[in-house]
Amino acid sequence: MDLKQLFTMQAELDKHIVDEKGLEGQDLTQKKIIAFKVELGEFLNEWRGFKFWSKDQTPRISVPIKRWIGEIKRIVGFKNPLLEEYIDGVHFLLSIGIERGYDKWLEDQRKSDVSNSVTVMDFAEDIFNNPINSAGKWLKALLDYISLGKELGFSDEDIFNAYMDKNAVNHTRQESGY
Repeated sequence: MDLKQLFTMQAELDKHIVDEKGLEGQDLTQKKIIAFKVELGEFLNEWRGFKFWSKDQTPRISVPIKRWIGEIKRIVGFKNPLLEEYIDGVHFLLSIGIERGYDKWLEDQRKSDVSNSVTVMDFAEDIFNNPINSAGKWLKALLDYISLGKELGFSDEDIFNAYMDKNAVNHTRQESGY
């Protein structure tokens, strides 16, 4: 996966948002970290593996998209809510790195020295209990999150394409006054 390209695209989106909302000069890191944790919660809700009380712990990976066609509601395609929520988290992790200048630090580091195989539950517990307040912690979170996506069956291409799609949606939302 070309992280450099994702960082470039995220930086463009971040600039667009800052310009549109008049946020020049503001440190948005804390808000972005909270937003990432909210998105992680939404991702976990689609993953469902923590829902010990439910008989249905199957991740939501294929949900029909329905549209009215004439007087009949028809299935016009399918979406993957788990991947969509995962990608929202990628957006905020990249944005946090850009806000703090960690994306430049990333280029000097060896990914294999930081990234671990991690379970969804362990990752969530770590993120909710520990701050992402240094370059090292942020890099570990980013690389673990990417590893987590791959463990859930998302290929580099899936992640990249979903990021591209959501990035376009986010730009469109900004243009329409979101």
